[in-house]
Amino acid sequence: MAGSEVHDDAEKQRGRDPTPGARSKGTSSTRDPLKSLERRVSRMEVKLSEDVAVMEDLGANFTQIQGDVQSVAARVMSLEVGNEGLRDELMVLIKDTISTAMNDAIEVMKEVVAAEVTSLKEEVAELKSEVTLVKRVMANGPAIAQPASNMEIPRPKSFQGSRNARELENFLWSLEQYFGASGIRDECLFPIMVVTPAGVPPVVPGSTGTGHKTGVTPPV
Repeated sequence: MAGSEVHDDAEKQRGRDPTPGARSKGTSSTRDPLKSLERRVSRMEVKLSEDVAVMEDLGANFTQIQGDVQSVAARVMSLEVGNEGLRDELMVLIKDTISTAMNDAIEVMKEVVAAEVTSLKEEVAELKSEVTLVKRVMANGPAIAQPASNMEIPRPKSFQGSRNARELENFLWSLEQYFGASGIRDECLFPIMVVTPAGVPPVVPGSTGTGHKTGVTPPV
């Protein structure tokens, strides 16, 4: 009992659920297109909220810089009249510093916005593919695999090399029945034609001489 509890605790610490069936349930939910679509939408919402927060921080920084500049400019302008030269030099220095800081901030903002736009474009492309997959699944429904038949199917007798048209037709008919019972009947992939003497139209098992489909006739 104690060993089982220790094993369960170890599995929980690794981030796995020790209960039976939890692994298969998680796998199936991961493959669900709707679940994947919801996760991608949630990630996009988180990214958008983060982008909004970054832009708000940049706006607050610009506002603070503007307030600091106005305060420094007011102090410079309050200098005595005799210090006009120093005042002018300080104003030029302040303008250059502000211009450099603003340009750097704008470049940083451009890089951040460009990176986020690229990331959002990738997410949108993935979302489009997920939506297409969901639409396809909803339109076609889940694929149903045909179970293989466990019934023992008798194999046709080997062809003895007879030149008789009737014997050849019977042999091809037995092949058609065998493939049909095996679930691989496809007249487009397995066209069965009987070679007949010259001047006689070919005979297709299960059809008339005019080429119209009839019921399958057993060999004579």
